[in-house]
Amino acid sequence: MPPPAGIGGWEQPRQLTENEKAEVIEIALSSPRVTEWLQGRSDYRTGLVDWYAIIWSSNGEAGTWWSLDDDRIASEGVPDFVNPHAFWYPGVTIAVGEGTIYQMQIAVDLDSGKAVMVMGPYPSLSSPDRFKNMLPPPTGDWTTFTTDDGLAGNVITSIIQDEQGILWIGGMEGLTRYDGSQFEAYPDSLRGIPIACAALDKEGNLWFGTARDAAYKYNGEEWQQITPVIDDLRPNVTVQDILVDKQGDIWFAVTGNQGKRTAPMNHGVTRYDGTDWTNFLGRTHITTIFQDTQGNLWFGSNVGVTLYDGSEWQTFTTEDGLADNYVVAITEDSRGNIWFGTWNDGTSRYDGKEWQTFNPEDGLETSAVHCMLKDSRGNLWFGSYSIDGYYGISRFDGVRWQHFDPWPETNKYNVISIFEDDEGNVWFATSVGLVRYGE
Repeated sequence: MPPPAGIGGWEQPRQLTENEKAEVIEIALSSPRVTEWLQGRSDYRTGLVDWYAIIWSSNGEAGTWWSLDDDRIASEGVPDFVNPHAFWYPGVTIAVGEGTIYQMQIAVDLDSGKAVMVMGPYPSLSSPDRFKNMLPPPTGDWTTFTTDDGLAGNVITSIIQDEQGILWIGGMEGLTRYDGSQFEAYPDSLRGIPIACAALDKEGNLWFGTARDAAYKYNGEEWQQITPVIDDLRPNVTVQDILVDKQGDIWFAVTGNQGKRTAPMNHGVTRYDGTDWTNFLGRTHITTIFQDTQGNLWFGSNVGVTLYDGSEWQTFTTEDGLADNYVVAITEDSRGNIWFGTWNDGTSRYDGKEWQTFNPEDGLETSAVHCMLKDSRGNLWFGSYSIDGYYGISRFDGVRWQHFDPWPETNKYNVISIFEDDEGNVWFATSVGLVRYGE
């Protein structure tokens, strides 16, 4: 990977010129996101941080650490005082030039207390060759919608499209419909009711799960409130997820509590065939439901992921190779591999025999994968929660990763769900609004 634009030939150790020092610092501080991040670091004080830049050579091998505050050369590779006796604070990423991504971090030596700011290629300062699996940030059209545009609220949780092409956007303040030109909070009866999930059934009916003890069915003319029937149901339940399977049956993941702080929020899954309700996985906190192309059902939970092939049940945990037992998202790639997003330990890929975990060191934006989507082009999208200052969206084409940040000026937001419409636009439900991406 080449050094920043305008700074070339750093293959051999040498003293930086004043212009080069100034250019590196200018690159580091040119992003509002970086300056905001620095100001938010309690250990950072102007004049008390020794500034360093690390540049990797074009062949991906470790480059040279350069001192920017005096004339000494720190040596090639990672200085001893930083590695291994150092605490690394979460960093931020910035784009420099065309297709070059750098990460800013602060390391504090635990022995001397000396603070060092470093700049290196994303995703890992310690593993530069991983950058070979990175693509430049996606270029496309980004549009953000908020309450100023007509949304019922800015915290968006779900997106679905009906057979007429209308988008329905669920959020903490109710539902909003979008006909391609105008947003409308609709219906009035659901204003202020938190919407948790949405689905479209085989007959074209829309289903919405809420955090108010019920689901709602809309046939295009009338709304019907339906309360999922599940054993030992208590007040204050949330319909966490809804799935319409290949047979047309509707599965509801229902979570709730018994009105006590010590009571578990775990009630399980119920299946509705239009007449009868059948309960499964009782007293298990189910977070998400997914059906693969083979017809198998997968249930993510806080105790692993459970597979149901129509007759038998099998649960996988970290003992089998799962990255973490708290699974919050599931999808399938073009090769039939099943992917599992976890609360804070990356994402796992399962081919039916072996497991592989991906985390930020492998190219994933963050380890908190809250939602995933396979688009019509075969790309996988990953949305994250903000964990320790890391946040954003990743896209994986099967070989290489891309990262992007719709709001570089915002230091914290959550991506809650991802949806692709029938025109190939990808929509992101986030905690700060609705985002549309189109190429």
